[in-house]
Amino acid sequence: MMIVPPIFECVLRPSQMPKEKAEKAPKEKKEPKEKKEKKEKDPNAPKKGLGAYMFFSAEQRAKVKKENPDMKVRKRSAAFMDPCMLKFESDPPPRAQVTDIAKELGAQWRALDDKAKKKYQDMADKDKERYKKEMENYSG
Repeated sequence: MMIVPPIFECVLRPSQMPKEKAEKAPKEKKEPKEKKEKKEKDPNAPKKGLGAYMFFSAEQRAKVKKENPDMKVRKRSAAFMDPCMLKFESDPPPRAQVTDIAKELGAQWRALDDKAKKKYQDMADKDKERYKKEMENYSG
């Protein structure tokens, strides 16, 4: 340990010197912004078209579940359960996490070549055309 002589203790570097604060005018308080009201969604409005991945996912989800019964399972905790489930004494049955299935589907989608993806892209294009036609006929 190095002993510092007392005369050097009071010497401050320029970066350690106290900075002089300029006088600032008091800030004016801003009025809170008005919240925009959300438009209520018309239940009769046409549904938007799905993307290619969503068609792939819908088609492959059951297959992935069936092929991977050993996927990571979780126990549902009481904090996330439906209140009516709390009356059962035994633990609720474990189930595969949605995220695990989604990860697997995503990996399969990335592994697909463009030729295989074209099938789903065509389905998505058809669905987008359906949406356009329905929107033209829809008066909301």
